[in-house]
Amino acid sequence: MARKPEHGLADLGQLLGEIRNWPRISEPRPGSFYLGQQPFCHFRIRNGRRWADIRSRRAWLPRFDLPRDDAQSRLALRIVLHQVYRIVGQAAGSRREG
Repeated sequence: MARKPEHGLADLGQLLGEIRNWPRISEPRPGSFYLGQQPFCHFRIRNGRRWADIRSRRAWLPRFDLPRDDAQSRLALRIVLHQVYRIVGQAAGSRREG
């Protein structure tokens, strides 16, 4: 599966900046985010289409299509990422405590 060129995510700059500032998030490659040591979200572009692969706990969610310059898709993605981040972060915290 093709990885994304950075310029193909320009309209997501504000969201990507927000994700980069979340605790325990790292970005070893542009557009490839990890929460702790686990994959969290990877942005992809292939054949003119782009999408986000998002991992929640033990499984990848269905592909999240991201049409270019679509404000509704960006908002929906932001909501999904926040929810997954909270779920995964809470699960990781409970494993450390237990």
